[in-house]
Amino acid sequence: MGLQDMINQFLDTTATLAAINQPGKPLVVINASDTTAAEVFSFTPDTLDDLCLSFNDIPVAAAVSASAAVPVAFSPVLLKNRAWSGCEGNRRPAGDWRTPLRADGGAYANIEAFRTARYWASLRADRLAYREEPYVRLLDGGRADNLRLTAARRVLMDPHSPAYVYSALGEGRLRRLVVISVNARSDARNDIDQSAARTTIAEMVSAVTSVPIDATTANVAASFRGFIENLMNGRERSRRAGKTVDFKIYPVEIDFDELPTNSPAEVADRDNVKSISTSWTITPEDVTLIDKVAGVLLWRHPCLNGLLDDLRASGEREAVAPTTVQCPQQ
Repeated sequence: MGLQDMINQFLDTTATLAAINQPGKPLVVINASDTTAAEVFSFTPDTLDDLCLSFNDIPVAAAVSASAAVPVAFSPVLLKNRAWSGCEGNRRPAGDWRTPLRADGGAYANIEAFRTARYWASLRADRLAYREEPYVRLLDGGRADNLRLTAARRVLMDPHSPAYVYSALGEGRLRRLVVISVNARSDARNDIDQSAARTTIAEMVSAVTSVPIDATTANVAASFRGFIENLMNGRERSRRAGKTVDFKIYPVEIDFDELPTNSPAEVADRDNVKSISTSWTITPEDVTLIDKVAGVLLWRHPCLNGLLDDLRASGEREAVAPTTVQCPQQ
């Protein structure tokens, strides 16, 4: 039984993505990684349209399977890219994403935008494509972006997206932007450096397995922080120009390293939760611990507390925020 069949049984549904593509409803973006291009592949109407596929016809289980297909353990989810075999019907206009590819020195201006444009060209069978992809093989999204912030940033910056942030800003519809990202990475203590003994192959594999994902995660988080800073700088420039711009940004980055360590019990909680390995199953004890520290992390975060104060939220908070720390964006 394949992963998609398992998920179909687990979800007990044959629904397609049309079920979550409803006007006035929350925008849901399911992400995976393109196996060969190592790019983020987002199941959105525009991306599927690039492949000459209908977003509304893709089974929910197929998208979820692609997002969860851990390399080696599961086979990639295969999509046929009809753009390379002749696209029937009318597709959305390509837009101006080709600009970095056409411009002299476009790669120097913004290497990320250049690579993304080159990838989109391969999806659309564009003559500027770097590689031909008649088929797209998709795996767990963690290979390209374990935090999924790339997709969030793109939908906020895409003029065709219902979540286009600059349109909301220009029309005065944006009052608060709240982003909660959770990095629940495993980070168990490693005793490899406690001895000068020769490192075995098994020890080396164990030590470096998570390094590429952690490095990618750090880069993605930094890019998203840059996007937030650009929004803040734009807000300040508008205010200096005499415009009435009144929106607030609350980026809430959650990481186990933010847990308090003022007592032996708190140190033990941090060490134990960081030692929980990535797995399809979690013990009841680990679920209880994760639930406990998740509440502590959220309630202690200065940006979440800033949001609650801004909303004048009532009720008792489950943990006390550090009094010496403020939300950097406020």
